[in-house]
Amino acid sequence: MDIASYPRPAGDTGIGFHWFPDAQHYDRAWLKRFGPVLKALGASWLTVMSGISDPVPEHFLEGLRDRAIEPVVHLWTPFIASVPEADISKTARYLAQAGVRYVFIYDRPNQMGQWAKWPGDSAADTFMDIALPALEILAREEALVPLFSPLEPGGDYHDLRFLDRCLEILAAKASPNLKDKLGVAIHNFTGNAPLTWGHGGSQAWPATRPGRCPEGSEDHRGYRLHEWYQEIALRRLGRAALMLASANGPRVGDRTHAAYPPMDAARHAAHAAEMARGIMAGDAPSYLANTAFWLLAAEDGDPFAAHRWYKPDGTPVLRETIRALTDLPKRARTVLQVPATVSVLLEDGSTVTMELEDYVKGCVPREIPASSPMEALKAQAIAARTFAARAVRQPRHGSAAVCTTSHCQNWSAKHSGRSDKAVDETRGVVLAFRDELIGAYYFAHCDGHTRNSEDVWRAALPYCRSVPCICGNVKMYGHGVGMCQEGAIRMAQQGALAHEILTHYYTGVRVQRADGTPFTE
Repeated sequence: MDIASYPRPAGDTGIGFHWFPDAQHYDRAWLKRFGPVLKALGASWLTVMSGISDPVPEHFLEGLRDRAIEPVVHLWTPFIASVPEADISKTARYLAQAGVRYVFIYDRPNQMGQWAKWPGDSAADTFMDIALPALEILAREEALVPLFSPLEPGGDYHDLRFLDRCLEILAAKASPNLKDKLGVAIHNFTGNAPLTWGHGGSQAWPATRPGRCPEGSEDHRGYRLHEWYQEIALRRLGRAALMLASANGPRVGDRTHAAYPPMDAARHAAHAAEMARGIMAGDAPSYLANTAFWLLAAEDGDPFAAHRWYKPDGTPVLRETIRALTDLPKRARTVLQVPATVSVLLEDGSTVTMELEDYVKGCVPREIPASSPMEALKAQAIAARTFAARAVRQPRHGSAAVCTTSHCQNWSAKHSGRSDKAVDETRGVVLAFRDELIGAYYFAHCDGHTRNSEDVWRAALPYCRSVPCICGNVKMYGHGVGMCQEGAIRMAQQGALAHEILTHYYTGVRVQRADGTPFTE
């Protein structure tokens, strides 16, 4: 499945919580009490723990659906052990009929304490012997999306190695159906470090190795854990996997990182509010489905009571955090989609629909010399693709998205082998600003700096800011907004890569594939 095909709740904010830390609080009174609380906090997702033989009652799941809250069901077992296939099959059928779509079984299998008998170095292989049949049963229910079990960051068997080995086994042994549907449940707690800790994954922090984070480097143990896991999914599954938080967020008292002060109430509120704001605004990649703030509520004396936001009677505990999240303006997320086709108005007045990639191949050599450096051609291909993809949503010629002239983008049916190569090597890559395709404007050459969009047109586009350009001491040719094509060529001649060219000219954008993973090649 591509990322845009995974189901999402209506009006999805991306904000979610973990319900009580047990499989017992499902009387009607509980949802009557906490349903309004969840909606006031903007919740669209809720992780719930469920027995296998005694699953979450249908009235509770129905109550979540009525509130447009997506349940994420954790099939809980006291230890990691095989479960009779007939029991899993029965429960899977029940959950699918009750409207559940996301399910995972087992928790933190890379931790010794989750096993009755720890398998040691063979833990990943042993776990897949147990988990793979269960995942196959869940995948056979058409409505269900099975999730790989969440891991303990770090853990007794390092989670990066554990996930890599498990997905390697799954890629070799799983059915095509399971490999296509599988998502990954994650525990991306923030720790007490900034939310940017570990941003960029192993490419940004090459000195970091599993179990070793040298001074001055950063690792995956934080909110950005999904970026590190996605690298593994891409390598082993050959595609991006939906990363669905089953439990995350800040925890008061957390002191994971010695370089930062322990998590106190004020920083807890700031971290939670920024996570919620960021996922709604599109700062998080579209493959990260949600937050799952730990922990909505817990009984007095519960081992996790210190992390709860509310007491069981509804009394607020983390008042500053609750106030910050309640006051935060709510908005639905947008999941970026790159269309497969584009409608094109030809010069004779007819309209044709063609594959987006074929259209881009007709644009690039008409907009920039095919003899240009390859990285400049790639930058042009990405800009042209983004411009056309945005026009599919906001057509520029009635029923046709684009025309074949400089009013939109110059195009002809004639291709070039070099520019075709640039298009093929950037297939599906676009420019996004907060999960929206940008208006990827470009022009021939500038006079040493580009222009703010509002200095040329009316709209102040946050990604079209004036920037210095290597193409100086010449006359401006074109509107001056966005990418300077001559500047792109000169940057490429000096060794800049396509994504470096594009992030120079378009302020604050992400150069990404349609699934939200970054393009840095």
